[in-house]
Amino acid sequence: MNLDEMEKRLDALEKRIVHAEDVIAVTKEINKYLSYFQGADCNGITDAVNWDAPRVWSDAGMGGRMVGSRPNLEFFDQRPALARMPGALVEHESVAKVIEIAGDGRTAKVAEFSPGYKCLALGRSQVWSEGKYYHDLIKVDGVWKIWHWHWFIFVEADAAYGWLYQNRSYWKECMFDELDSIHNGNITVEPEPCPYEDNYRQDGYMYVYPEPPKPYETWEEADDLIRTRGY
Repeated sequence: MNLDEMEKRLDALEKRIVHAEDVIAVTKEINKYLSYFQGADCNGITDAVNWDAPRVWSDAGMGGRMVGSRPNLEFFDQRPALARMPGALVEHESVAKVIEIAGDGRTAKVAEFSPGYKCLALGRSQVWSEGKYYHDLIKVDGVWKIWHWHWFIFVEADAAYGWLYQNRSYWKECMFDELDSIHNGNITVEPEPCPYEDNYRQDGYMYVYPEPPKPYETWEEADDLIRTRGY
């Protein structure tokens, strides 16, 4: 093996090492966010997000997209008050992650399943809460942080009956004044309107989007995520 061949092999090995480190870092940030979210730790939640990135947004599929740091931070500020309520419990996991690092190494796309459940005793609400997450992450100065995240709800159903008897728990919860005041009391920036998504269908086949991300060179908003399986 001559010097040129050795240098090429070393360059290729370095790229593989960087890619592996990026995948580990992306996985860690997503898991950290979900763990802090379940634990209602606002400091931990906000540390997982790059608030200086352009157009940071989140979308829970309920008809509004929160864009920018202020509306998102107002939303996360609710978490401790909700978590302190008697009998409050939220559990969401991140499984079957498909992680695609951009060719330029600056961004990553992630699609994953998220099975879970939640209950709020005051709202007499105990439900299965399952769906898929989509994340964009951005790497700045060698550090990966969450940039965009979208929660696609497929099941939010009364635990006693299952998803053939869908019970969207947030509608039920907001019938209680105390819960409604926590959900909406500190919101000063309204979310950008976007379509409400009810992804579970009893009258047809399922579109279990988003699709796993495909290899890409650089992030473009136009091909941000793939929403249909394309039957």
